Amino acid sequence: MLQNIYFILSVLLILFILNIHKLSSQNKFRINLLVDGVINKILLGLLLCIIIFDNFLLGILFMIFLLILQLENQNKNEFIEGFSDYYKNIC
Repeated sequence: MLQNIYFILSVLLILFILNIHKLSSQNKFRINLLVDGVINKILLGLLLCIIIFDNFLLGILFMIFLLILQLENQNKNEFIEGFSDYYKNIC
């Protein structure tokens, strides 16, 4: 019974990982609110630790999911906190 639940959660996480780039900008903004912030990152890290202790495969999939969420929210064409890259034309 418990193995079936782990299998279903694994499949759902894999489907979420594969479809993140297809989200609309409004949903990406909501995910950005979920992932950004110090307290949110601490809570997601604690949740990751709990999941890894419970099931290693689900923990690794959740870690990949969080990594892809973080990478998806970082748009390299935009300025980060109003600062521009002054050294990009040196090399």
